[in-house]
Amino acid sequence: MNKKMRLWVAGTVGVLMTGLMSVNAYALEEKDVIGTWYVNELSMGGDILFHPGVMGMEVTVDIKEGGQMETITSYSGEEPEADQSEWKIENDKLLMTYSDQTVECEYADGKITITADGTTMIQRKPTAMIFQYIMIGMSINQSMIIHWI
Repeated sequence: MNKKMRLWVAGTVGVLMTGLMSVNAYALEEKDVIGTWYVNELSMGGDILFHPGVMGMEVTVDIKEGGQMETITSYSGEEPEADQSEWKIENDKLLMTYSDQTVECEYADGKITITADGTTMIQRKPTAMIFQYIMIGMSINQSMIIHWI
């Protein structure tokens, strides 16, 4: 085998090994979902995603240990509403139960996607950048920060 052929084979094997090692063999764990999540993308029966702040709405989901979670929904000028519900991981899927209705959620790339009754909500955890702005004391609208994520 000549030198060019050996180099080509080595390169091809390297690329294949890199591809095989990057295959996602990841199992969803509680530590992945526990924490505070913000709905920052919403779709109501269509392909168009928008930030809930466009409608004067903010949704925060606090997923707690032990299978409990709290969803806080607030609209501009109104008192926030808090709903208690449950969650669990079963067969590597995140299941959330609201009002006796269980919905299977998709967890990928650090976000949770819920689709139910024609509405899709995409939730993300805040990034360190948000906390940097808050710690510096900058006055930035929370909806705007969450939209940047």
